Amino acid sequence: GKGKGMNKPVTYASNIWNRGYANCAGLCIVFVAALTRLGVPYCIVSARSCKEGLPKHAIVQVGFPELTDIKAVNGRAKLLWGEYYGRFAEVRRDPETQEPRWVRLFRGLKFTRSSKGSAAAQHKGPGRWLWLDPQVKIGYYLHLIEDGYIVQDRNRFSFAVTPEIKAWSGGG
Repeated sequence: GKGKGMNKPVTYASNIWNRGYANCAGLCIVFVAALTRLGVPYCIVSARSCKEGLPKHAIVQVGFPELTDIKAVNGRAKLLWGEYYGRFAEVRRDPETQEPRWVRLFRGLKFTRSSKGSAAAQHKGPGRWLWLDPQVKIGYYLHLIEDGYIVQDRNRFSFAVTPEIKAWSGGG
């Protein structure tokens, strides 16, 4: 690739990232400051790509109670996306072939579940966790899939490489 959008390493130590990547980590920290103020649980994870040459990427997970109706949250998110962004898909050219193709911009919100007693719940608490990349619109995950941070098949998705939990609140 052209190196477009790659985070540059910082030259000073960070208390969370130990010389991590400033752009996405910094945005995550600003975002969770607002969540902390609102009393909303969060978790910041450092994800690695399965592709060579890509830096670690920070992603925020926003906590919801275990009994949250995910379909209702996704329905509301779809309404808000349409209201604020207008389109759910657009035509883009393939970078290699220059062929036009439709790209879905909003495929729904991505949640993971931390069951009571699981290793993840021991750190961040049980519940459902919304994946959020503060560098892009909420509900947009295509870049994470294309860059190899997330693997997605028909109805499931996961991190390509087990992420490292960097910071959390509201957990066990």
